[in-house]
Amino acid sequence: MSTLFKNFTIYTLGGVAARGISILTLPLITAYLVPSEYGELDFLLLLGSFFYTVLNLGMDSTLSYYYINHDELFMSKNQVASIIFLISLTWGFFLIGVLPSQVLFKIYPQFSLENIYLVCVIFFVEFFNRQFLNIFRLTRDSRKYITYDVVLSFLINGFTVILLVFSELQILAILFSRLISNGLVLLFLLLQSKKLLEKPPLKSSIILTIISFALPIFPQAFGTYLFTFTDRFLIEKNFSSEELGVYSATLKLTLIFVFFSSIFRLTILPDLLELLKLDAKIKLKKLHNTYFFFVHVIVSFSILLGPVAIFFLGDSYQSLSYLSGLMVVYPLYSAGFNIATLGFWKIKKNYIPTIILVISSVSNFYLTAYFISYFGLDGAIFSTAIISVFWIFATTYISNQYYNLHFSFAKQSVSCILFLAVIFFQTYLLKIKIDILISILIFFMYIFIEAKIKGIKLKKIS
Repeated sequence: MSTLFKNFTIYTLGGVAARGISILTLPLITAYLVPSEYGELDFLLLLGSFFYTVLNLGMDSTLSYYYINHDELFMSKNQVASIIFLISLTWGFFLIGVLPSQVLFKIYPQFSLENIYLVCVIFFVEFFNRQFLNIFRLTRDSRKYITYDVVLSFLINGFTVILLVFSELQILAILFSRLISNGLVLLFLLLQSKKLLEKPPLKSSIILTIISFALPIFPQAFGTYLFTFTDRFLIEKNFSSEELGVYSATLKLTLIFVFFSSIFRLTILPDLLELLKLDAKIKLKKLHNTYFFFVHVIVSFSILLGPVAIFFLGDSYQSLSYLSGLMVVYPLYSAGFNIATLGFWKIKKNYIPTIILVISSVSNFYLTAYFISYFGLDGAIFSTAIISVFWIFATTYISNQYYNLHFSFAKQSVSCILFLAVIFFQTYLLKIKIDILISILIFFMYIFIEAKIKGIKLKKIS
């Protein structure tokens, strides 16, 4: 078994366990929290994610690059990790003192300042956990990486169950569970820090080199944040906290797909770069078509499973269960980002996909605002699905101008339009509770048409 396949298997099995337990505890959480409380919780975590994005400042990618290329800084790997940790720690303490009280609370005074501080501290601790785990990934210690990840997930969900059932903390039960669990894991990681960290030379030239490498990465991270959370921001502004809670709980059912998205992007990149180096255009084109064929099939099939979603949601949360399948478009499409950007890797102009992402994120914001005024909560997910497809299609098209894989973009356009038409129609049938057999028939017809468009031979797949 190759190292790549072995690591992918370990990451996948461990990740399914970690995310699966979160989905299994969802019925309990939605039983103890009313939708308005869940909506408030989700938005607080959204603000915490904003803090995390600003704190990160591209340092996770910077750690990955300089940990491998530590000779460029004339330091050891452990020294690189140490100096990046010190930069992040200094920046983090500054943010803790400024961002919660001077920015977030002033924009969202409806949330208590104490709770905003609490989520920022949670994500502050979580950031350093993720940086330590990143080192395990870079050293290809997948077992240790996934062990800590699974333990953290079980701790969070275990404390959540205990505090929800045996206390009346409600939202605070979940926040405290997350803080305590991340704190315990960070403590164990710090006990190993002697093996992972080493006193670095604190030279201004090195610090400036690291920061100058990290800062250009931030716009892409912020664009991803904006794309991911636009729907929740606009729902919070235009609807009640109850409706936000129902929407957010339904969205949580996509956790497994979000996980597969991140793992796929993590493991496919080395193979893509190797094929790019070999100029294997036929294989790259086939990989692109095969991946997005399976994405389209998985999304269409997930919509058929919409009725299953009600078993994971409390009685007050089931009104949007028909949207759960449509919600997986964004995570699965975003997983194909590396496949779509091959031309930019070839010419080493990685700022171009960042520009496309930012434009797509802004477009998503305005389209979501427009759609929810006409379609309500459905509009939020409709717009995200449309812009997700547009984003990757545009990225692929522009990338192909620099590294031509000889796509038929007429066929690619037909494929994308047909995909959106089919999944929207399936969702509509599910919403009005038409016989599921009709949707199943559409699903199988769609598979054959899509395979024909992309040149996929179904007999070989079977």
